[in-house]
Amino acid sequence: MKIPGILFLGQSNSVRTILAEAYLHQKCAGMFRVFSAGLDPADELDNSVTRVLQEQNMSTEALEPKSVELFLQPHAPEIDTIICFSRQLISALPASFMGGQQCVHWHIPAPVYEGEDLKSVLRDTFADIRLRVDRLLAGGMLNIENVSSSA
Repeated sequence: MKIPGILFLGQSNSVRTILAEAYLHQKCAGMFRVFSAGLDPADELDNSVTRVLQEQNMSTEALEPKSVELFLQPHAPEIDTIICFSRQLISALPASFMGGQQCVHWHIPAPVYEGEDLKSVLRDTFADIRLRVDRLLAGGMLNIENVSSSA
């Protein structure tokens, strides 16, 4: 049986998409192949993102900003669902990438932490992402049958 591929897509792939990838991977390991990528990926993860994930007892071992270009290669993992953190990102993707995947847009603003504790802001962002992932799973939108047959 095919394991569905889920891609969290953002601009820099350094905060929201990484948090989402880590959470869904831990929650549903083996049910989905979970990835994240960005159109213009950051050079590295912010240490605060790593610390917030570690506070949640989540592995950060394989997490790093990646370019969406990795998923445009001939032998790239097949993606069934794209969860995008900006509507503009979908239109920026090459037409060859969009081959019938289910696309979902999440309006979760990029964390703003001017004058605030970054870890506190990231905890709030993570809580929002966790809630959305849990709702998708509970609603059946991200189940094997639904994802495999979506066009």
